[in-house]
Amino acid sequence: MTAAAAQAQTGLEEIVVTAQRRSENLQSVPIAITAFSSAELERRQITRTIDLVTSIPNLQGHNNTGLGSANTYYLRGLGNTESLSLFDPPVGTYIDEFYNARQNGNNFAFFDVERVEVLRGPQGTLYGRNTTGGSINVYMKKPAEKFGGFAEIGYGKYKQATARASVDIPVIADKLLTKWSAYYIHDDGYVFNVTTKEHQNYQHTLGLRGAVQVRFSDMAKWDFSADSMKENYANLINFPNPNGSGRVSYSPRTKTRGLGPQFLNANGRLVNTGLFDHTWTREAISNFDIQLNDDTHFNVISGYHWMHFNNMTDGADGLNSAAPNVLLGILVKPVPGNSTPLPNDNIVNQFTQELKVNGKAFGGKLEYVAGFYYFYEKADTDFANLVVPPSNLPAASSLAADRLMLNSTDAYAMYSQGDIHITDQLKATAGVRYTIETKKVEFFPQPTPLTRQFAPFTTADVVANGFPVAQQVKVWTPRFALNYQFNPDLLGYASATRGFKSGGWNGRSNLAQQVTPFGPESNWTYEAGIKSDWLENRLRVNLNVFYSHTTNFQGASATVDRVTNLNTFLTANFGTMNDYGVEGQITIVPIENLDVNWSVGLQNAKYANLNPGTAAQLALCASTQATTKTQCNAGVVTPQGTLGIPVRTPHFNQTLSVSYVFPLSAGMELAPNAGWNYTSSNWVSSSNQPGSFQPAHSLFNGGLTLRNRDQRWSVTAECFNCFNKTYVVSFLTFQYLNEPGRWSLRAKYDF
Repeated sequence: MTAAAAQAQTGLEEIVVTAQRRSENLQSVPIAITAFSSAELERRQITRTIDLVTSIPNLQGHNNTGLGSANTYYLRGLGNTESLSLFDPPVGTYIDEFYNARQNGNNFAFFDVERVEVLRGPQGTLYGRNTTGGSINVYMKKPAEKFGGFAEIGYGKYKQATARASVDIPVIADKLLTKWSAYYIHDDGYVFNVTTKEHQNYQHTLGLRGAVQVRFSDMAKWDFSADSMKENYANLINFPNPNGSGRVSYSPRTKTRGLGPQFLNANGRLVNTGLFDHTWTREAISNFDIQLNDDTHFNVISGYHWMHFNNMTDGADGLNSAAPNVLLGILVKPVPGNSTPLPNDNIVNQFTQELKVNGKAFGGKLEYVAGFYYFYEKADTDFANLVVPPSNLPAASSLAADRLMLNSTDAYAMYSQGDIHITDQLKATAGVRYTIETKKVEFFPQPTPLTRQFAPFTTADVVANGFPVAQQVKVWTPRFALNYQFNPDLLGYASATRGFKSGGWNGRSNLAQQVTPFGPESNWTYEAGIKSDWLENRLRVNLNVFYSHTTNFQGASATVDRVTNLNTFLTANFGTMNDYGVEGQITIVPIENLDVNWSVGLQNAKYANLNPGTAAQLALCASTQATTKTQCNAGVVTPQGTLGIPVRTPHFNQTLSVSYVFPLSAGMELAPNAGWNYTSSNWVSSSNQPGSFQPAHSLFNGGLTLRNRDQRWSVTAECFNCFNKTYVVSFLTFQYLNEPGRWSLRAKYDF
């Protein structure tokens, strides 16, 4: 996304995106896209990927339950709340065209970003597997030709200290360019544990990145980047303080000590895991760009990603979960009870290799992109699930699981898409991707000093129950589109696109007979829309309607078993989900320096064609006595025995943002901005459990920047969730709440 360097702030910038794997004007691409430049991200106070949910039509999201470093995205009703690597997210995250497969570690900071593109709807043809909902594409800044950069420091609520810096250093002019970037975040956390006297839900983060561009000639260049990030950022259960302000928790678990050898394998990886969320990532991305002729580019894109994710949550928070004492996170009376530690240690290695060619043929009548793609992932996960009573005695504790899980994925794909210019105004698009994917899983019980509540199981036990431990699928994902350029400022389009999401296993099961496999999810989306500019490029109106048909819909459900008091998990294909809606993005610059943006999403999602297991469960619950209907609280069946409403699919969401620049004397300017996000009511638990209803709510953000006009320095004061609105974002034993309001001051210098 770029704008002319000397652009006057009297019209809309020209936005260049690579949604179709080549550079194009946003207004000529027949896809529903929201795109932000680095300047727009800063204006909208989008500093992390999770902040995008306040600005995208029909995108909902939050930190995954207990995990500050992992984001749960739901785009057009498709999402994932399971962080285990046996269940893939349907909204793909890409960095410089490199696919990041895991949800853990996807809430990274935007510390030197060129642009962000959010593509709504399946992207299975050009982006491949696990994009049935859409994709979030982040593009980092490339090294500049001249020496320069910026440095920024900040301070905010909860004693948050931040620092960002980047410097471009040309080593050999026009031949060897480098960029070095870093960011740092440290705060005290917004939760106080009244039991252990520790602060929780703090953020301690450090990120480093280096990028190199080698220009071999006018026809060939190589971009390489490597980064390392260490993030400590939990999202543990908390409540508004019943005795004052702020948030509190009650867990007897501590961040400085693990459960110890009296509870877990003394030689295992979990024994010293405390109540925290630590994520380390290392990544390297290489892109050779070779221009074969004036119309043809060939790219060799390689990527490697390593992640070590180590955390423990306590869903019961040391409280009696049977006591009906919580409503919208307000703890009426804290009643001591069990803690439910869930320690987890996950190591992931991922490699991708892509060969891509794009160009033109037949005198420009055909524009095409084609390629080969390979993906390999190996994950090693050690996790346990315990119940520990207030006495903290091992003899009185119970262990549901303590196992090591190994899984791997091999996927190969070939793809091709062409745009045929039938006339100067009419263009047809056709493309297809063929994917062969193989997944494997193994289970190994870990030794434990506790008495197991369930018999441990191995890979052989899973096979003995008739379940495969390897899955292979071969899938075609085509795309068809027509677009008509009515005039230079008005485009109309219609498309049909298919995507698929990988299958897996119900990996959190307590018993071998419950490690049921689930198959791939498939989605066809039919879309039509217009993209238009009006009033001499002062008004941009982009509208689209869509119908999304998802078969073998994958869902993840987590509940508390009323008999064992353990968290139980179910992941399965529940049936079909249909979603249809309208999305709009309107930008207007009515006068010089005033920018107004409004985005809106409407949708209506429903389940249909339930699979036999879910249909039988629904029929059984409908005939069960009301006193036992709590056992119906699983999957997409409510505690009352009825079919649930799809989660995180509000009928309406909108964002209105306004910014203005006041020119002052002595080369200064003052730039206020404000944003209002509104989301209608929806459910956040798949079985629509009591307490998982999210009421309609509004969020307000605002900021004020003072800068000199040559952009050499600036000072910014801003607030996020300015009125400290509290609402539920997830639910397990208790309600998980959104982050409280924050304020910050930042000073930036460009050189």
